[in-house]
Amino acid sequence: MMYLPLANILHHKLRSFLAAMGIGIGICMLITLTGLARGSLNEVADRWESVNADLIVLPSGWGEQVSTKSGSGLSDGFAGVIARKFADQVESIVPVFLWRISLAGQDQMTAGIDAADWATLTGDRPLTAGRMCDPDGRASQWLAGKILSAPAEGEQILDLSAADLGHPDHNCLELVIDERLAKAG
Repeated sequence: MMYLPLANILHHKLRSFLAAMGIGIGICMLITLTGLARGSLNEVADRWESVNADLIVLPSGWGEQVSTKSGSGLSDGFAGVIARKFADQVESIVPVFLWRISLAGQDQMTAGIDAADWATLTGDRPLTAGRMCDPDGRASQWLAGKILSAPAEGEQILDLSAADLGHPDHNCLELVIDERLAKAG
């Protein structure tokens, strides 16, 4: 009776081989997908852990989709509201602007902060390479002045040209591209 399963396997060699291959491929796929999922989750967790923050405030409805949303979400005015309302609990607030762009055929999430808030956000960790964009805040001040200034008669849309943004006095067109995107072109 013990030889019946072995005899069946040896009698139907192709079927037995294909069944074993199917099981092996299924197990390999499961292990690979589990590893990829854990690696992706650990990468995201490491990035969030590197931010020197105890609390990250997002608009309602952004929870699980924060990596696919674009824009500021909450206006900078909420930073003042949070600071006043929770003055005894809040040490500092750093507004972050998120935007999705397409570089080298890949969708990328970019994040922008004021250069003055860099040390607060990163816990005084230095840049490992490169330099800060707009370290003296000239571009931020110029852009805020343009946005907050009263519009001209009959004008409702702020029209900024590439020449305006790229002017050497307040170069607002800098973009930090990591090494992977630089290689992709």
